[in-house]
Amino acid sequence: MEDDHEWMYEGRIVNGMFSNEWGDKVDEFVAFALSHPECVNGGTTIRCLCTLVKCQNKKFLNVETVKVHLYKNGFVPDYYVWIYHGEKQVHQRCSSSVRVSVSETDQMVSDNMNHTTYHRMVCDAAGPEFNPDEEPNAEARNFYDMIPVGDKPVYEGNSKHTQLSAAVRMLEIKCRHRHHMEDVRNVRLGLFADGFQPLGQSGQQYSLWPVVVTPYNLPPDLCMKEEFMFLTVLVPGPTNPKGKIDVFLQHLIAELKSLWGVGVQTYDISKRQSFQMRVALMWTINDFPAYSMMSGWSTACMLACPHCMEDSDAFRLIKSGKQSWFDNHRKFLPINHPYRRNTKDFIKNRKVTKQFPGVRSGDEILQDLNNRGLRKVIDVDVEVVNAAISKTSQS
Repeated sequence: MEDDHEWMYEGRIVNGMFSNEWGDKVDEFVAFALSHPECVNGGTTIRCLCTLVKCQNKKFLNVETVKVHLYKNGFVPDYYVWIYHGEKQVHQRCSSSVRVSVSETDQMVSDNMNHTTYHRMVCDAAGPEFNPDEEPNAEARNFYDMIPVGDKPVYEGNSKHTQLSAAVRMLEIKCRHRHHMEDVRNVRLGLFADGFQPLGQSGQQYSLWPVVVTPYNLPPDLCMKEEFMFLTVLVPGPTNPKGKIDVFLQHLIAELKSLWGVGVQTYDISKRQSFQMRVALMWTINDFPAYSMMSGWSTACMLACPHCMEDSDAFRLIKSGKQSWFDNHRKFLPINHPYRRNTKDFIKNRKVTKQFPGVRSGDEILQDLNNRGLRKVIDVDVEVVNAAISKTSQS
């Protein structure tokens, strides 16, 4: 099997259709994994390496289901070394032009060890001779302590981040926001949108959607005052824009990107000097229906929860057929919480062992959208392509 695995993240969808060449590569990968008995569970299942939070090399599924997941969701990011599927001595990609050897010891991962990107980061920094079982000298103690920290959760019951991954994530955020934090005069914005009927009770239906931003640099008692709310977009009626609201937001989004990345020359009257002011959109504020329009995630039906997404535990009531989310909340509790074992006060005779996998980051959601091949609402073939993809995803 060739050791250049960049095909995993390239050419999955071509002209709105799944690529036959990419599919052939997936078949080769599955055959390669099945040829390594140590990576196969029960003779027919392998670890699913799609981007779903519950998968990502954690869950064993039959090979046909793994293929379907890969077609729908794509490969988990940065899995250039197939350590869970039989590769023992390969080359791990460090950049587009530099590759380093990864020892066999670093590839052998037992089921009780969470071998994460952050483990590999520490091992790569130490070099190929690094052995975490060897007793370190006093000077190296702090560095060696990073290895067990890679396994410890930030707090009990959290499976999303370890102490090390959280620290790395915070450093990444600080680096990304360094330019914005350098000057306290840079602006932090909040954005909110909602529709209303300007004609009141006249009987004529007309939906109008204002999009408003407000600066959060101000004291709390001022930032929500009317004089500091700036109308940026007014989406006309007569009907609700629904999923096409981002057509009206294009210019605002482009301007916010420019203000974040480049900024604008601004004059500070108090210091009598010009400076490059940058702007960061911190969050949006909406009710649930407007949240659906702004985010693109449907807040209706069985998958209404934007945190659980397709991992929803919603069910239909037997007699009425209505959707219900009763007793879906216990999975958010710490794993040893007594309510998880309570079989009387919730659904009778039911204990909950399932854990919430964590809220997806913006990067994860964006990658999921890109992997699905969804078109933007401004694209010519958006309705045909997105309808086909949505139908496939629901089947």
